[in-house]
Amino acid sequence: MIQNGGNSYVDSNMNETQNDTTDNFDAEMQDLNGYISEIVDEARNVSEVDAKFLGDTSALQAEGLWSDEESDYEGSDDESNFSKTASRTEDDIANEEWEENLKAVAGFRKVRKGHKGRGRVSRADMLPSVEVQQMLSLANHLFAQEGNFDEAQKLAEEIVRIDNNVIAAWKMLGECHRQRGNGRVNIEKCLIAWMAAAHLKPKDHELWFTCAKLSESLEFWDQADYCYNRAVSAKPPNKSELKKYIWNRSVLNKEHGSLKKAAEGFKFLLQSSPYNASILKNLAEIYIKIHAPREILKQFEIAWKYFYQYPAPPIGNDIFDLPTLNLYAELLLLDHQWSNLIRLINRGVRWFRGRKSESFWDEFDDDREWDVDERRREFPNASEEHTNKEAYLLPHLFRTKLGIARLKTGELPEAELHFSVIKNLPPDYAWGMLYDIAKAYMDIERLDLALEYFVLICNHEPAQNIGLWYNMGVCYLELKEYEHAQQCMEAILIVDNSNTNALIKLAEINELQDNRDAALEIVTNIFEQRRNINELEREQSQNEDHEKNVGSQLFVGNQKVPQDKWEKRARISRSKEEARQFTIWKTEETQRRFHKLDILRQSLKKEENVSESLNEWLAIASELIDEFVSIKAFFPSEKKARARAGLLTRRTRYASLNDQLTSMINRLNDSLTRTKYGDLDLDTILRTGYFRNVSIDAWYQLFVEFSLRLTKVGSVQQAYDVLTTAMGAILFDQDTIKRQNLRWCMLACSMYARDPQGALTPLRWVFTTFQFRQDTYRLFSAVLSQGYECSRAFVDSANQKFLLRLIKLMDQLMSNSLVSGAATLVKNDDGLATVPTSYDPVLVLLYGHIMARNRSWIPAINYYSRAFAINPDCPITNLSLGLAYLHRAMQRLSDNRHYQILQGFTFLYRYYDLRVNEGLGEKQEALYNLGKAYHFIGLEHYAVKYYEAVLGLSPMSQGDKMTSSESTVSTTYDFGFEAAYNLRLIYICSGNIKLAFQISSKYLIF
Repeated sequence: MIQNGGNSYVDSNMNETQNDTTDNFDAEMQDLNGYISEIVDEARNVSEVDAKFLGDTSALQAEGLWSDEESDYEGSDDESNFSKTASRTEDDIANEEWEENLKAVAGFRKVRKGHKGRGRVSRADMLPSVEVQQMLSLANHLFAQEGNFDEAQKLAEEIVRIDNNVIAAWKMLGECHRQRGNGRVNIEKCLIAWMAAAHLKPKDHELWFTCAKLSESLEFWDQADYCYNRAVSAKPPNKSELKKYIWNRSVLNKEHGSLKKAAEGFKFLLQSSPYNASILKNLAEIYIKIHAPREILKQFEIAWKYFYQYPAPPIGNDIFDLPTLNLYAELLLLDHQWSNLIRLINRGVRWFRGRKSESFWDEFDDDREWDVDERRREFPNASEEHTNKEAYLLPHLFRTKLGIARLKTGELPEAELHFSVIKNLPPDYAWGMLYDIAKAYMDIERLDLALEYFVLICNHEPAQNIGLWYNMGVCYLELKEYEHAQQCMEAILIVDNSNTNALIKLAEINELQDNRDAALEIVTNIFEQRRNINELEREQSQNEDHEKNVGSQLFVGNQKVPQDKWEKRARISRSKEEARQFTIWKTEETQRRFHKLDILRQSLKKEENVSESLNEWLAIASELIDEFVSIKAFFPSEKKARARAGLLTRRTRYASLNDQLTSMINRLNDSLTRTKYGDLDLDTILRTGYFRNVSIDAWYQLFVEFSLRLTKVGSVQQAYDVLTTAMGAILFDQDTIKRQNLRWCMLACSMYARDPQGALTPLRWVFTTFQFRQDTYRLFSAVLSQGYECSRAFVDSANQKFLLRLIKLMDQLMSNSLVSGAATLVKNDDGLATVPTSYDPVLVLLYGHIMARNRSWIPAINYYSRAFAINPDCPITNLSLGLAYLHRAMQRLSDNRHYQILQGFTFLYRYYDLRVNEGLGEKQEALYNLGKAYHFIGLEHYAVKYYEAVLGLSPMSQGDKMTSSESTVSTTYDFGFEAAYNLRLIYICSGNIKLAFQISSKYLIF
């Protein structure tokens, strides 16, 4: 049912329509009279009906809106009204009026016929003259009984000429044109007549709906939308009809670009039908087009939970089917909810394949369930049905999305398994999916792999377009294949010679190839091109205000050409004096920008205009860093030069297109000047510690601060690029403190952005630089300790290999014998290396944790045992070893389960003995872990005792008389909440609801 609140939506959308009806009615009727005369003249000259009709009347016939049969008109309400009206004589009407006047004289009120509360009668509701009534009766007779449409049409036209407010005449005229056939001309004339009738009776929602459908068949989209609006504003009493009108109007708006209005209509319908999949599909398509997935995700989640409660997908209309699931997955993909997307696809497709009960697949961190190769699906507790290919067939669209989600979470091998299936499909079928995969690789900067898929798409000629060539050119440019990158950009310019983005990339390619003259010429041409465009726009719209685009876009063409005072130097002179003057100006400009950064920095500290100040600060800092990076002498080695070139080809989104062009032209000018008269004196800069009268320390601080601010605004990848480039600069690389601090800064950025994959690079540097120091292993565990993504990074295969090589190096150094696969011993800055004097239990324990996280319990026990042999009195080693034995005992293929449980509890009780004497907090922790161990293996009656002991030490038990504040632990390290929750679960499972309620009331309700 549609709620009462829906009326406000109808009213708000139809105010303009109602105003047009009341205020402009007379004007409409004047236009209509002129239109009518044309119809009458044309109708008299019609000799032959056009047999061909551009629209499709079959759909109209199915809905009862069009018919070629005479019987469709017989017995209609209008005909009976015509007969009743015509049968009343003039004397009868006069007698009724005379009787009413007599009653008025006698003191009775006059009876108001057909009106409730309003005394005014519209012209359309007024009774026609007797002559018109007789003509209507005759027209009815000719049309319905004799089938003489020509004479009936002539009579209807004459009635309209006499009195154009007679609705029945307009309807009759439309029916006459409809009976002439399916020609477009006939339907247009029918529509005109019925539109006139609808305007005379605005509340006739059915007639408005009929006009809307006819307008759609004639492809009069705006008129169809207008008719739907009038049908909705008529407020039909039947709610299902109202919903039908809103649905049709929303579909029309969606198909013809009025997405916002269409979304409002579908959302209105969704209020009464929150689980209607058809409505959800249309809304999803709209919000995908406008890139606003979060607007509809909540509604999809509600509908999904409703349908997923069934053991199998229901059958019927408007249900949650596979296409709806695909749209839901697309919304999650656009919103970057990778974990939710993985879970939705696995559970959703499993549900549609009739395997909802197979929830054990969720225990695996990979997607073996959907492998084309069946080997990974054959695990110990698998049944024979798990090799059924049809039940484990993943649709290609879902496989693409699942692979992209795995790719974005850093699981490259798992993603490649999915992509290999899509890669082997025919390009004409899979080019859209291949393009999505290539774009995903570009997002994670694996451009070599992205290029591989772009090349595959090129095999399908219809898929080739400017966007494909541009992306291929960007990949070639990043991979330093400048010749191919130039070919891609030139191909774009053949199709669109004014494509600004292709021109800019072409200038960058020439700059990186040291062809600066050509690059400068291209940039100058861009300036001229944009100036001509702006002048033309000013001529066409002198009084219009042009919006200023702040921030770079992929394709931008509306920004003004910057009036930079050095723009005139696009073709600089090569004289020594001008070169000297240019150098002086660059130095002054650099100092001015640094001073401006200081002013903006103070404004940011005072929190004044934070957003504007921050964007301006980032833009100026970006220009300064580009200026620094453009100096080739600062990046002598090939590796460092690649880092420099990589940053030059990535422009921050805080610099506008104009700023990019200005920065490029200044950089080219500077570079051309140095090329002509020699590069900078690097020795002088290193000796004085100044570059352009700004200290090297200030430049270093700029790189660090810029990367930190980028991270805070969400551009952590750009922050990594800036820091990586700074690490390659010779000015910073010679200073050990600066070199190390840049890596610590990268680690800080990754931690702030919660990017565990980004933290792995600086963490490995820490391992290498500070070998065999226990704090490095503790730092690794601390950084990767929060959340699912950190857990996945913790067990990354590269980390496993790296730590294993360190363990082998430790074994090699301690045994004085060569161990295959060992890491290299790294020397410190003083030329000496840190050589371990004993085995490090923390390193071995850390590797054991990685094995345990991968559920490889036997290797985990081996490494835990090594750590125990080195330090048997370490509580964490005993706890880890005991839990590893318990987990191994609970596996299906355990050879001696009871013995392993006994071993596990031996180490657990040893852990308890070591921990219990260290303090109350440590004792509570040990009690909780023992209780959790018993709970894990199913001995719940033992677990209860330990949980109750934990609660006895909890501050939440202060209400008990036997408990004092001196005998409880700190609230910071209290395990009381966890113990109470586990106790509640045990009591509920055993059926003791009363005790469960007592525990909840005392410990779990705040």
